[in-house]
Amino acid sequence: MLRAAVLALALLAPAVATAQPKSAASHLVGDKAVLLAAGERVVLKLGAAGVLTLVSVTPADPAAAAPPRPHAGGPLVDADDGTIALLLGGDAKAAMLKIDSGIGEAFDYRAAVLPSADAAGRGETIAVCTVLPLLASYENWPGRQVRFLLLSGFATRATNEVVCPATGATHR
Repeated sequence: MLRAAVLALALLAPAVATAQPKSAASHLVGDKAVLLAAGERVVLKLGAAGVLTLVSVTPADPAAAAPPRPHAGGPLVDADDGTIALLLGGDAKAAMLKIDSGIGEAFDYRAAVLPSADAAGRGETIAVCTVLPLLASYENWPGRQVRFLLLSGFATRATNEVVCPATGATHR
């Protein structure tokens, strides 16, 4: 009897680990955009033609969106192979977005700040840059507090040239 209960729990564990918390505000908008809420780690798969699949939404410390500091300790959380992990966070001085890429190609996307979770279409576009393959990328918007961010227009690139379309900057 005990063995059956342990087996049942083991079989349910993967489903529980990837389930969305009941209070999750982050979610897909159609199949080509994702709404991010501060303090939630969202994991996606990027398919052909920019189609997104939601893998999981879990609570996360918004401070973890900041780039790691040397000798600060603490675990580094990467994206699993074939996924993109997103975390919107920051503090009173700046909003930050951490993107962990587990995909083998660079990709571009667009971002808009939303005043609320139900304000799709009323966002303010903000500058973002190309995300390189298999690396963590960080966006930083000084002087802003962002609670909701809509990401869309995901498209892989044939090269690793970093382009920041809203600012016109290009980095190699």
